[in-house]
Formats: sequence, structure tokens, C-alpha cells
Amino acid sequence: MSASLPATCLPCRNPAHAQQHIRTVIMRHLLPFGQSRSIRVVPGNSRMSMESRNSFRASRQSFVSETGPHTHSDSTSPTHTRGCARFIMEHDSMLYSIWQQLTLVCTLVTVVFFPLGLAFYDETWMAALVLAIDGVFVLDMLICFRLTYVDASTGQTVRESRAMAKHYAKTMLPLDVLSTFPFDLCFLSVEWMALIGFLRFLRIRRILVFFARLEMMESLEFHTTCFFKFLLLLVLNAHTGGCVMWFLASLRDFADDETWVGSTLANAPFGERYMVCMYWAITTLTTVGYGDYSPVSVEERCFGCVYMLFNMGVTAYIIGTASSLSTKGVRGTDAPQRPRTTAQALCRTT
Repeated sequence: MSASLPATCLPCRNPAHAQQHIRTVIMRHLLPFGQSRSIRVVPGNSRMSMESRNSFRASRQSFVSETGPHTHSDSTSPTHTRGCARFIMEHDSMLYSIWQQLTLVCTLVTVVFFPLGLAFYDETWMAALVLAIDGVFVLDMLICFRLTYVDASTGQTVRESRAMAKHYAKTMLPLDVLSTFPFDLCFLSVEWMALIGFLRFLRIRRILVFFARLEMMESLEFHTTCFFKFLLLLVLNAHTGGCVMWFLASLRDFADDETWVGSTLANAPFGERYMVCMYWAITTLTTVGYGDYSPVSVEERCFGCVYMLFNMGVTAYIIGTASSLSTKGVRGTDAPQRPRTTAQALCRTT
């Protein structure tokens, strides 16, 4: 029976040969196919050559790192990346796309309800809503620390923990801190300091990124996307400006000689008050200025100057983009490519 077995399966009575036989079997199981064929086994010699020993050590280290826990702390190794995969968020995953849509909705709620709460509603539920949205963006900051990104120099996805945290700290972390921390709650004793809460409007960049991605979609008409973007910009501009003007009038208790609305409209229904605010903002935005409502106090005039200068920039941007699109007109020409390139750059920084 034993004569029919291969020579490698026969037991070795010589201890040196047995040790060499065991090492040879281990190396043939651990080493790749090409390396295992290149090892020479010398019968009667219990020591391996230096080349075989180095190959054996390298293969053993690779085998242990892939199958068992490793003791070295090489953060750039693929094993470390796979071990942390459960704690990171892929930037191109469906889960993160859903989370982005949620933060976009929270941004729209912020830019609509925060000015309304500042000007017309001094109620607990409005403040609770704003704080709840702040909590959502705090969670978003924690996710961004564990969010993968594409390295611009190599084009590869980075999943290393320190690199992801460092990338977020260098890009969007300062803006997120300013737009998330409730600075206005630190100055509740000073009424006009509530305007610091408008730092939350730094979240509008998420709306800009959303429209930038729509502009890069070939299935959507570029001119239609720009139209809705400009319309939303004008409505939010008038909404915010009118609410701020009403808030400034409330600081002087709507005195007839010290505010732009007086005490007549102070007790009017909400619809009438809000319409007056939108009317003033739109007439200022369009540079019509009928004169029936004009700033009176120092605070109102200061804000009016800032608001008019800001509207000049908004108007110039809208008219310049619209005229450029109307003259060139076709997607793929030089005119639409400039905003599309800017949109691509904006998407890469988020």
C-alpha cells in the first residue's frame, strides 16, 4: 500500500527531513503558484536558502493580514480601509443621496420659516422647529467627517479616516459651523442680535449645488432650469428683505413717527402685513420706489442701503446671464458652458 503513494506522502524518519517537508508543504500552500514553483528543496538540508526564507516571511505576513487580526497600524493598507468600511459614508451611495435631499428640504424650511419667525411669530414651536433643523445639520457635520471623496490629483476615492476628516476640515467645516451653531441664542437679552441667526442662510449653498447638478443634466433644458433658479432667488430675496424690515419696525414698537409702517398695520391680519412687506421689497428690488412706504429710523435706512446694494448685484447677475443665454441660445455653445463649468466646480467642492 505504501509503495503506491507518492514520495512526498511517505513519512520521514529523519527529523531534519521531516522539518524540511513540513516547511515545504506550508510554503506551497501560502505562496502564490508562481513563487512556489521557484523554491528548491534540498534533501537532507534542514535550512532554507535566504531567498526562500524571505519569500516565506512575506507570504506569511500577507496571509495573516488577510485572514486574521493585524497588529500593525498602517492606516494606508487596504485591510484598514475594509475594517472601517462600516463606519464611513460613500459619497456616491443611494443612502447619502437621500440624506442630501433631506438636508435640501431642511435648508428650504430654514430660509422660509426663520424670517417669518423673526418678524411675525414669536412662538415656542417656531423656535423648536429651527433648533430641530439645526440638530439635523449637526448630524450632517458628523457624517461629513466620515464621508468619502474623490482625490482631484489621482481621481481615486479616498476612504482613509484621517484624510476624510482633514479634507472636510479644510473645505466646508468653517461654513457649516457658522451656519449650524445657534449664535443668536447667546444674545437673547439684545433684541437686534437676533439678526445673527441669518448665518443659517449660509446653507443656501446646498440649493445652489442642487441647481448646479440640474444644469449639468442633459435631460433637462438649461434655460428652464435657469428660469426656476432665478425665480426662486427673487422670491426668497423679497421674502427675507420684507421680513427684516418688519422686524426692525418691531424694535421701536411700530411707532408712527419712527417706523416705516406705523401703528396702523401693527394689529392687521397676517396676510395684510406680509403683503405690505413683500410690496416694499419688490418695489425696492425693481428700483421703482413709489414712496408710499419708505424707511424712517436709522436701522431701517441702514438696512435699506445694504438691501439696495445687494439687489444691484442680484439684478446684474440675472440680466447678464439671461442676455448671454438669449444671444447664444443653444446648449453646447460658449455662453451656457461658462455657468455649467462653474456649476461643476461648485459640485466638486461639496
